[in-house]
Amino acid sequence: LCPHTRLFRARIPFKPAFLRPRPPAPRPPGRRMHVTWTEGMTFDQRANLLTVKGNVVAEQSDRPTERNKLTATSMSLKMMDRKLARQQGVDLKGRSLLKRMTATGDVVLLSSRWLDATHHDLEGRLRLAGARISFDNDREFARVQGAGSLLLEDYRKRTPSKSQAAAVHMSGHGATLFTWSRWMTMDGAHTEVVMDGNVEMTHR
Repeated sequence: LCPHTRLFRARIPFKPAFLRPRPPAPRPPGRRMHVTWTEGMTFDQRANLLTVKGNVVAEQSDRPTERNKLTATSMSLKMMDRKLARQQGVDLKGRSLLKRMTATGDVVLLSSRWLDATHHDLEGRLRLAGARISFDNDREFARVQGAGSLLLEDYRKRTPSKSQAAAVHMSGHGATLFTWSRWMTMDGAHTEVVMDGNVEMTHR
């Protein structure tokens, strides 16, 4: 199945932790993102902006049954101003201090979920790739500027109803690959993606 279209909307089975302003309940004791790099790091204290360059790897997980990993050439992270947030009455308990993140250069986000903490049975996986990907944590929104790809793997067990048993059951179960040429947006709050420009979908 390979329909070509300019604009296409689709639902995603789950969203990566990078698009969660708050972790799911029960909240973990501490929420951290681990970032490594090879070339250099700068931090603008006034702007609360951290920039890292060279083989950047960022990892974040809210549950023992998931893993989120992003790789890029460079990355900038806009952090929340704690003092200003408290003055504005923002509840910081359990909240991510990351406001926005922009990654450039062969960016790949891999978000995986398993049925148990041993990571034996894969429940689902999301792989997002592009030259430039930006994340807005407050809005739970991501954007890929330019051409890119999105691979969704959904291995959750289905229990078909009696009405579905006699007919072909159409679903997103399995692996679905999307590619586009212009841009893609991901709305984590509504688990929806929109792709623009020579969109192609392949499902198996």
